[in-house]
Amino acid sequence: MTDVVVYYLRRIPHLPRTARRSLDGAELVVATSPSALSALRSLWGSARFARWAGDRRLIVLGERSRRAALARGFRHVAVVPPSTAQRFTRHLLRELRDAVG
Repeated sequence: MTDVVVYYLRRIPHLPRTARRSLDGAELVVATSPSALSALRSLWGSARFARWAGDRRLIVLGERSRRAALARGFRHVAVVPPSTAQRFTRHLLRELRDAVG
């Protein structure tokens, strides 16, 4: 049997100021897992994260992530249809166009 690591979440002790500024101004966020959202919430704290999440559009990769995002305060969540990398990219570009207006 072979074990393959598809991805892993590396915890960081704090969110660097430049990353925080970028996220503060982001209109659209892409999250690949519920654990990524949990990690960000733990860095910012629940109250700040909830205020931030309520105003952001979020793209997630599946239904489990969508449910987790809604539970964490996101109101505008889009799920990428299961497909190829090309289809994901097209979906992401559409969402970006809509976010920018």
